[in-house]
Amino acid sequence: MKLVNIKWVSLLLISYALALVVLTPLQRLLPLVTPSLAKLGVTLEETEGSLWRGQSLVRWQPYGYAKVEWDIELLSLLLLELPVQISLSNPQMAVTGRLTLEPLGLGLANLNGYVDDGLLAPIYTAYNATLSGRLQLDGVTATVGWGQKLGDLGGTVTWSGGPVGIPVGREIQSYQVPTLSGQLSASEAGWALMVQGERQQDYMQMSLTVAGEGGLSVKRALADDMGIQVPGNGSSLFDISQKVF
Repeated sequence: MKLVNIKWVSLLLISYALALVVLTPLQRLLPLVTPSLAKLGVTLEETEGSLWRGQSLVRWQPYGYAKVEWDIELLSLLLLELPVQISLSNPQMAVTGRLTLEPLGLGLANLNGYVDDGLLAPIYTAYNATLSGRLQLDGVTATVGWGQKLGDLGGTVTWSGGPVGIPVGREIQSYQVPTLSGQLSASEAGWALMVQGERQQDYMQMSLTVAGEGGLSVKRALADDMGIQVPGNGSSLFDISQKVF
């Protein structure tokens, strides 16, 4: 008689336990999470389904609300992975993607959709600025290991361009932001985002190293195309770095 493989039995028990959890009706779980979410300014309304497959109307002050839908691929639990198809939508955004939780970290794949300027209002209004435009996400993929370990990064992000108002003294100066196209990439050094214009002129470069050092370089071409006069003739307006983690 063959001995039972303890590893396989443990894997099956863990998968079975996870399956029981994700199949639990959300109405039974809401009382457990509602107090914690309320402290973050988050409320759940019109919640239906289970952790496996369901939907809810999520309100988060001051960003408004979004209809959230999800669908967990249960068969992947046997591989100790928890992939979830997600969909976020409201009048100011529509985003879909695949979120995966696994022993080595967290992954995001095939993130596609758009976010309008209104959803970003809490950020730019804090600086008394105005902004108009749309952020487009195409095939964005990212993985992060536990312990803030950077993994893969890819896809493109595009800002449609549009008017922006920047406070200068007591006045608001208006400028026209050109279309910004950003390419996400990863290397042994870390993550990078290269932002260019429609003629492939370099506008900005952002980076995050594996050591947690963030960098930003803004190029003179961006100021020139926005009609902003800046003294000097160097290709970069400024380069800054800061410890992120």
